Amino acid sequence: MKSHRISNTKLHAKYAKLCEEEKNIRVEIVHLREKLLFSESQFFYRIFSFFKLLAADFKNLFQKKKISLKPINKNGSLKNDIKITTQSIRSLKAYKEKLEAVERSPFILLVWIVKTCSSVLLFIPAFISNALVRKELRKNSTKRKTIDLINFGVIPYHFRKLRQQHLAEELAKKGVRIFYIESRFIPLADGKAKYSLTKEVDNVYVVKLASSRDIAIYHQPPTVKEINEIIGSLKQFINDIGITNPLAKVDYPFWAYITNHLKVPVIYDCMDDYEGFNITGSHILDLEKDLFKKSDITLVCSELLLKKVKKNRPRKTILLKNACEYTHFKKAYVKKDTCSAGLCWIRKPVIGFFGAVGEWIDTKLLIKIATSFPSASVVLIGEVQNEEILRIGETYPNIYLLGEKPYAKLPEYLQTFDICVIPFLINKHTRLIDPVKMYEYFAAGKPVVTTAIQEIETYKKLFYYSSSHEEFILNVRFALKEKNIKLRKKRQDVAQKNTWEKRSVILYKELLKLA
Repeated sequence: MKSHRISNTKLHAKYAKLCEEEKNIRVEIVHLREKLLFSESQFFYRIFSFFKLLAADFKNLFQKKKISLKPINKNGSLKNDIKITTQSIRSLKAYKEKLEAVERSPFILLVWIVKTCSSVLLFIPAFISNALVRKELRKNSTKRKTIDLINFGVIPYHFRKLRQQHLAEELAKKGVRIFYIESRFIPLADGKAKYSLTKEVDNVYVVKLASSRDIAIYHQPPTVKEINEIIGSLKQFINDIGITNPLAKVDYPFWAYITNHLKVPVIYDCMDDYEGFNITGSHILDLEKDLFKKSDITLVCSELLLKKVKKNRPRKTILLKNACEYTHFKKAYVKKDTCSAGLCWIRKPVIGFFGAVGEWIDTKLLIKIATSFPSASVVLIGEVQNEEILRIGETYPNIYLLGEKPYAKLPEYLQTFDICVIPFLINKHTRLIDPVKMYEYFAAGKPVVTTAIQEIETYKKLFYYSSSHEEFILNVRFALKEKNIKLRKKRQDVAQKNTWEKRSVILYKELLKLA
């Protein structure tokens, strides 16, 4: 009995060690993917990803043996867990080696040469364009009596259209000039602070600041030298444009390194509980605590996040929930076949999801959906940030990973969905969220099946709320059979009352008070 306990203890210790190793490799892969996505090797990374997914599709098309649609790790024994985790580590290491090979590729030099030549060829028109934008801005600065908002972003402006871009564009319609600071940096030119400037739409301008290193803001702290470079670049931009008395909106705690040195009112938009992310560094959490204390206003996107923030923040906190662009997504109300979106190889019914496919997706639930509905297609649209989901996509022939799609095209794909799902794990991150996709799905009147996300319980009568995997599967069955037109209209009514335009009115009033 004693020897059995010792043996069991050793197995638990071994399993814990393997789990830690697996987690560390996943974090390294996330960092590598992020680096490749925004570096000179982006072109090769995209080709690599394309062929990886293409190979998986062909493997499924010409499978010699029928794939078993049984959930992995059915017996749940510790030895089996160790075996599966060991296999996962082996697979992750192989994937990491491929990514490192892409990063080291000698052809990157060729890409750099082509990009440099292109930059030289485009330099004159770009220089003229930037000069014209600067001239226009300087001219307008002397006449303006409204607000200038420097928006320190969390993602590149064109990467994925989210809360921050929607709010920026709606505020711009009210006359606020938005200067969206990109989350990536351009190289310093001869040691001098420079910046790039482009006009997106009326009153929305995208700015890239300069630094001697392209810092990954999510997990890399800057040096004192780099902070001074970024501040120098920002001040040069402000002086060139003639901006006086701006407001600052911070979308990610990293930017506190910069705003702490600026004498401007600060609005911090707290969109997530960053403690719940695997790659969040301790310095980010410390910076956020500082922002809670020093910012003039803190915005939060959910009731639960509001309760948490108020414990640490004595100053003004405002609930500004997420929303949708109703007119954009209501176009998806009428159902269409998959061919209408160029997806003829995907059969109906479609159980669909769009958004980032990250660590918050419940992979075990995803497998259960695929195995419980083998004649349906499980379609996930969005950049896959989870190696395990890539593996699942290769294993189960009715799971389709379509990758990132342009925001403008999302209604076309949404039209092909028979039902929508939000298969999130319930953890530190997801328990505090107010999912944007819920409002977007509602705008199309779609039946929605979700896990037990507490923030959206208010609308429980309008969707299928699931407290367990078994209930989720049962709710998918109900949702696929739904014929209730009145229920669909009620969902649209909720979406119509929760638009980014309405949210921007609340924020605009607060900006006027600060200005």
